Amino acid sequence: MFEHISGPVGRVMNQLRETTWKKKGAIYVPKGRAREYAEFAVSLYKGCDHGCVYCHAPAQLRMNREGFSQVVVRTGILSQLEKDAKFMKELGWTDVRVLMSLVTDPYPAIDADLQYTRLG
Repeated sequence: MFEHISGPVGRVMNQLRETTWKKKGAIYVPKGRAREYAEFAVSLYKGCDHGCVYCHAPAQLRMNREGFSQVVVRTGILSQLEKDAKFMKELGWTDVRVLMSLVTDPYPAIDADLQYTRLG
């Protein structure tokens, strides 16, 4: 699963993926085929305002397209993301990839004002 991570970190990740990390906060373990993209993912927003007709996300999330098109900031997401990142660092996971917005666009229109995705 985690070919790019070898040794103890890879073994720990494989072990924790299904147990400890499964119910963590902002950063989560993608399920099914999505795991081929990254070990972990995070979405700062719920929904997407682009309205692409080919988008699979509403069906995947069991939402109607109208509801999915209403972008909402996830409550407490930045503080939870910071906690998750600190926890990963404590585990020694400094080479872990976290995919941004697996089922949403990381740059919805409201991000122009909030700039959550552009923090740095």
